[in-house]
Amino acid sequence: MTTRNLYWWIFRISSLFIVPGFFVDFEMVLLIQTFLFLHIRSGLGTLIDDYVHSRKTKFVFLLALRILSVEMSRYVLELLL
Repeated sequence: MTTRNLYWWIFRISSLFIVPGFFVDFEMVLLIQTFLFLHIRSGLGTLIDDYVHSRKTKFVFLLALRILSVEMSRYVLELLL
């Protein structure tokens, strides 16, 4: 299984958990937020991989995406806890 194929499956499975997550108990919110950030990160990563052709620019965008995803998840955890 290639990496791109794995990302495709993660992208599809994580999208299934986003919508029902808004209708469940508070304990599931953390799990749903995790899948939401995973879904957003994998989607933006795919866009960057497909449409940015310069290696240096792609590296900078992917690094910024990783930093922003960590900061966003930390911010959400602070709000929840």
